[in-house]
Amino acid sequence: MDSLAKRFADSILVICLDRSGPAVTPNPRVTARLHHDLNPTDNPSDDGAARRRARDSSERLPEPAPGDRPMRQYAGAAGGQQMITALAIVVCTIFLALALWHFYMAVAGHSGESAAVPSRDGKPVFVPSTGSTIAVGFVLILFAVLVACTSGILVLGLPPGLLRVLCYALALGLLARAAGDFNYVGFFKRVRGTRFARMDSLLYSPLCLALSLAVATVAFYRAQ
Repeated sequence: MDSLAKRFADSILVICLDRSGPAVTPNPRVTARLHHDLNPTDNPSDDGAARRRARDSSERLPEPAPGDRPMRQYAGAAGGQQMITALAIVVCTIFLALALWHFYMAVAGHSGESAAVPSRDGKPVFVPSTGSTIAVGFVLILFAVLVACTSGILVLGLPPGLLRVLCYALALGLLARAAGDFNYVGFFKRVRGTRFARMDSLLYSPLCLALSLAVATVAFYRAQ
């Protein structure tokens, strides 16, 4: 405070001398000091002002544009989409392979104890007709088309919401097939020891469970 008052008095003295007496050259130090007191931020050599300017400039960071997104987010989205597409391709391939297998079974036929249909006491519980076996093959092809459309591999112009609902329904159906009828098929079947029961425990039911999870995953991530 004392130094500031002294500088102010010096500046008043300079002004009074300039008005009342002959021309007097002002003291450069007093003038510079007065300029510094009145405009402290204009002095480039002032360390405090420089630090304040640096702090203000660091706090005023440029805001990203509304449409800008980090490149890592783009890369993550692209990687996730590739994974979903690969999963959908695997699921579609399995459905198509199962369809071909049903077409083959419709032509080759089967009798006696078979790994294709449930059996008891060496006799099949039911004998599917050729037409029904071919129909199952075409249904499996439709399942492959549904998954391909939901994942974006195939574009047919169907509403995405409808495709997702159908995929969830398919996933529930496959899950129900994996659980079984608590008698001849599924994880909780009671009749075991036959060829079909062994294949159902080792392959059919686990495959239905895996397909159920995969189809639900495709439908879920395509909704994001």
